[in-house]
Amino acid sequence: KRLHNVLAGLLLAATIVSGFSATGCTQKQEEKMPGEKSLYSAETVQTDGKNVVVLKRGGQSSLEVKICPDAGANLFSMVYEGNELIAGPENMAEFDGGALGTPVLYPAPNRVADGKFSFEGRSFDWGHNNKDRFLHALVRDVPWNFQVGSASENGVSVECWIDFAPGTELYGKFGFEH
Repeated sequence: KRLHNVLAGLLLAATIVSGFSATGCTQKQEEKMPGEKSLYSAETVQTDGKNVVVLKRGGQSSLEVKICPDAGANLFSMVYEGNELIAGPENMAEFDGGALGTPVLYPAPNRVADGKFSFEGRSFDWGHNNKDRFLHALVRDVPWNFQVGSASENGVSVECWIDFAPGTELYGKFGFEH
């Protein structure tokens, strides 16, 4: 099974999608003139050895978001009309997707005391990744697969996913169908 992190799936990302969508909640819709390039664009760049997906909307209410699939599909930058709205990393090489940006907290949100818990009669030990606890679940610091959608006059998107299937390391740590 795949765990999907689609922009519309995150509360914060819902704001982004409405901002990227031409039918979204912008105050003024901008019309593209014949021969003019689209207001929307998408690209993947390498920054300090990590893939970074950059989605942009130009025009009067410009918006740019950056997502790092290599660091847990973390949305770590959102610049609206030139103003950065999310505290992101200063150095991408050291970015693990955990403390900054918008980490995906799955399958256990926030903190697991001593890294141990029980679920449906089974016990799990994830160890420690932050002092005496396991912080921000299993998928926030692992590479995700991704596919950038094509930009059109209606918007732009990226789909990120991670395989949580039997036989994978992640499934071994949380071996339930989900």
